[in-house]
Amino acid sequence: MRQLIIVPIVHGEEDTGSLRAEVDRAFRRRLGKYKLDAHKRAIRDFWSRVGQLVQERDFDAASVLIYQDGLPVCGRELEMVRELAASGSQNHQIVANMVDRGASIVGTEDPSLIVQELQRIKKQISARPHAPRRAAPSSRAAIAKSLEPRDRFIAARIDQTLNHGQIGLLFIGLMHDVRPHLPADIEVEYLIEPTAVLQMTAS
Repeated sequence: MRQLIIVPIVHGEEDTGSLRAEVDRAFRRRLGKYKLDAHKRAIRDFWSRVGQLVQERDFDAASVLIYQDGLPVCGRELEMVRELAASGSQNHQIVANMVDRGASIVGTEDPSLIVQELQRIKKQISARPHAPRRAAPSSRAAIAKSLEPRDRFIAARIDQTLNHGQIGLLFIGLMHDVRPHLPADIEVEYLIEPTAVLQMTAS
């Protein structure tokens, strides 16, 4: 049996890399300082809860493969994870801790698709500086459609690398929908239900 545990995530500011300053300015314009600070606290609390839940599962780390939203297949996956962990990313700190315990990190995404997504986000930030934080249903559907090539690639990577008797741990953004693209022999569960993530990070 192959098992995949999906961790639906909300990115903290430390996860946005080169877009960090632009994203912070956009959110500050939309929410104002008070609401933005509350939003950041909610995300920090969310990641603290994820860390607790991962610890409580007491995985046999040697049998765990970790897949990470935004982590390209590039040959420097662990280096990238450790750099982001050192910058303060709670997501990557959890991943780095699992690797230190014996888990394996797996390049998860097609680099060219990540570049396309970054370009889309930059355009969205510049074109809609005063848009509400939560996208309208039609906008969410468009975003989900634009993410489908990435989701298919991620599912294929999991299928190629996850062997019988192993557990995959997939940290993936809420707007992604990898599950429909996975083969039927992979048993899937959520560490946290997506609706619970939305409630925990609402501001």
